[in-house]
Amino acid sequence: MHETSHPTLDDVLQQLIASGAAPTAEHVREWIKRYPQFSREIIAVATTWIEVDNAPPGDPIEASDIDRVVNRTMSRIQSLLFEEEVAAKTAEIRDFVAVIKAAGHDLDSFERAIDVDRSILTCLIERLIQPTTIPGRLITRMAEILRLSIDAVQNYLAGPPKSQAAHRAKQKPVIQQVSFAEAVRGSTLPEQDKMRWLAEISQSKQ
Repeated sequence: MHETSHPTLDDVLQQLIASGAAPTAEHVREWIKRYPQFSREIIAVATTWIEVDNAPPGDPIEASDIDRVVNRTMSRIQSLLFEEEVAAKTAEIRDFVAVIKAAGHDLDSFERAIDVDRSILTCLIERLIQPTTIPGRLITRMAEILRLSIDAVQNYLAGPPKSQAAHRAKQKPVIQQVSFAEAVRGSTLPEQDKMRWLAEISQSKQ
């Protein structure tokens, strides 16, 4: 089942159970991130499964015991997820490519998702575009896909240029940033996509 579809609760739980082994805490966190709308049900099934697997043979499991384990585990996992979310939103981005991969994308799929080509994406990653010229819609879209705050993305893009050529040079070169409009004009985007970006930039200046 493709993650962009709209699975039912039964679909999700059947996939979880089909793995064949009791899920680990890491496994449960990953499933909750993928299907947050079913977080309570996923935790309930996973913790019940783990409790049953770990029970001594012939030792009956009371419903109250299962409820206690589910509530305790749910509280802990929700706390962990909150801590991870806060850390992701506030942490400084050091390796933008790694962040893209952590969000489940490669460079090809990410550039398609934000409607740019490889040349523009490279300029964004290496901070070769003047940050004040980058459309707000693009920054918002990047933040949504990467599951980061808008501020985290803006802070990264506002940092100093980090061209690979600069790392290889014996003397620190002077790197000239370009405007987003210049990057669009020099890109391989179809003309209609270039015109759409340029029109959006023009409207934002009015």
